[in-house]
Amino acid sequence: MHNLVKLKQLRTLVISKLIAEFTRTLCASIEQMNKLEFLYLISASDDDILDLQTISYPPRFLRCLAYEGKELHVEEGGFPKLKLLEMRKLNGLNGLRIDDGALPLLEKLRLGPSPLVKEIPHDIKHLRNLKLLHFYDMPNEFVLKAQPQGSRSGPDYHKVQHIPSVLFGYSVGPWAHDTYQLGESDLLERLQN
Repeated sequence: MHNLVKLKQLRTLVISKLIAEFTRTLCASIEQMNKLEFLYLISASDDDILDLQTISYPPRFLRCLAYEGKELHVEEGGFPKLKLLEMRKLNGLNGLRIDDGALPLLEKLRLGPSPLVKEIPHDIKHLRNLKLLHFYDMPNEFVLKAQPQGSRSGPDYHKVQHIPSVLFGYSVGPWAHDTYQLGESDLLERLQN
């Protein structure tokens, strides 16, 4: 793990069977990989929690961080400069927790498909600078819970009503999506069919 710091030109890093005790050393090496674009880490077991919070300065070209697990927890102070977070194809994810003070500059959050996530995370309220929340291919019940339905809004509507733009996208081809705004009549019609 200590020798990874020598790989400063690396663009893709994939490590499987990672033991939690090595994550601090790994994070120190990742900070030195200025050209890293893709990081994929797989823990040795479900009990190993990979704490990436020690990465103070993530590589500036990092575009993709893969995650496989049941719950994702971003702790207070986590990712202080991140403005865009895209979490795609997290099929095993069933919960997202965001501490107050985490992701303080986040402006855009894109999530989905994540078929096991049944409701909008309550902690979304901590993202005070969030301007865009975009969900992709989420289950109908998830989308329905977020809708403002006249005087009887869905149970999750209060979690997103302060966000200027809330969108729901559905795949219609390999590179195409139909996109609807929160509460749009075409979206409600689609959900009813």
